[in-house]
Amino acid sequence: HYTAAATAAVYQRLCDSAAAILATGTSVIADATFLDAATRAGIAEAAATHGVPFAGVWLDAGDDALVARLEARRGDASDATA
Repeated sequence: HYTAAATAAVYQRLCDSAAAILATGTSVIADATFLDAATRAGIAEAAATHGVPFAGVWLDAGDDALVARLEARRGDASDATA
């Protein structure tokens, strides 16, 4: 499920879904990691296509902090591992 092709397909579907919802005049919150510039650009483009304001919030943390957070998780729905 974590191949480059699968990841690209998920983000494409997310952007397509956001665009379809925006076309109805409804606001959208797209919650995903958006780890690379291409995925961030895709969701911003979905908003621009429909002429709506876009506010992207991209959070950064160092590798040590990320590993510590992952290792501290208990009972979490995420399948992420360090």
